Amino acid sequence: MTVGAWLQRDGRIALADGLRLTLQRTFAEDWQSEGTRPPQSYGRLPFGRARDGVAFAMPILRGENVWIGLERAQQGTVTEITLVLPAEGCILTRTCPPDHAIKGVLVGQQYRAFSPGDVLNLLIGSGTCARTTCVQIGADVADKALGASICRVLFPLNRRAGYGGTRLP
Repeated sequence: MTVGAWLQRDGRIALADGLRLTLQRTFAEDWQSEGTRPPQSYGRLPFGRARDGVAFAMPILRGENVWIGLERAQQGTVTEITLVLPAEGCILTRTCPPDHAIKGVLVGQQYRAFSPGDVLNLLIGSGTCARTTCVQIGADVADKALGASICRVLFPLNRRAGYGGTRLP
């Protein structure tokens, strides 16, 4: 069980130090394995509650990829996030700010998209919290992660409705 993190009504994962994790949707064909910058977001998906002992569920819709957005709520606070994929022994570290996304799973020098069956352990620590929080997220097909009723009301991605705002500092 994850302590110090909870699922908000809007589907973001919130942490006690003010960090928020969002799940961003993108077209699978837009995925680039090079570089750390994620593809353009065309909307958000809610994280779900997991049923199999993993704290949170990451839904994956057919024809889409997702990446994790990092939102820093408190100015002047720096958070270090370490992504561990136990099945692959993968470790990836991000510092927010300046990093504002976890694009996917690091494999050598390239990234692959998150996929059903991945179990992610995020170790999260900041200067304002004396301890590290472990957030466990299991990726699954959307119907299992969110439920069929929620998936029926999700809108398909629209290329004309991508995020067009400015990046956070």
